[in-house]
Amino acid sequence: MKLGGLCRCLYSKENSEELIENRNFVEYSKILFPFHYFLFTVESVNPMSDNQHALNKYLSPLTTWALSFGCIVGWASFVMPGTTFLPLAGPLGTALGMTAGAVLMLLIGANYYFLMNRYPEAGGAFAYTKRIFGYDHGFLNAWFLAITYIALIWSNATAIALLSRRVFNNIFSFGFHYQVFDYEIYLTEVAISIIAVLIFAAVCIFKRLAAKLVTVMALFMFIAVIFIFS
Repeated sequence: MKLGGLCRCLYSKENSEELIENRNFVEYSKILFPFHYFLFTVESVNPMSDNQHALNKYLSPLTTWALSFGCIVGWASFVMPGTTFLPLAGPLGTALGMTAGAVLMLLIGANYYFLMNRYPEAGGAFAYTKRIFGYDHGFLNAWFLAITYIALIWSNATAIALLSRRVFNNIFSFGFHYQVFDYEIYLTEVAISIIAVLIFAAVCIFKRLAAKLVTVMALFMFIAVIFIFS
């Protein structure tokens, strides 16, 4: 079956617009991608006209900054410059590479800003792609987003185990373990990573709680970085 036919079997044009109108799509997004739902949805969708919708604002400027800061600055921001960028590219090459990356992120942010104002509806990148390029591209975009989020989950989960080894001096490295490419993996660390992922997933269901928690954690990290480098 052609991809277009498959997409239309999954959701026709009428059904897709009905999903958005009735907010069923928002509920599906909340179940499948809780963090993506938290980022790109709001309290309600109010009709502006027959074909246009507006999103109610519930994120403060500080919370919006905290989300952006938390998404940009992660484990690799502190580790890779010293272990990879500086040894291979030197100070100048590292500065140029990070500047080029920042410019690319600004371009992506500018495009998102334009699309959010033009299509103010829940759904994020999926909704924009479906609106502009059609249902086939929206179908592919949704699957690529799903694969991306699945990849991010396991990569962040492994970072929790690495952080626990650094901070707590291998206190959780005991019990059943096995090796992958000569790297020791302990069942206790795997359990801790799974519990942490489940906790953050549960927090994201409550949007206002998640917004406050993200703000507090981002401010704490920002102050800690300033203190360390001052």
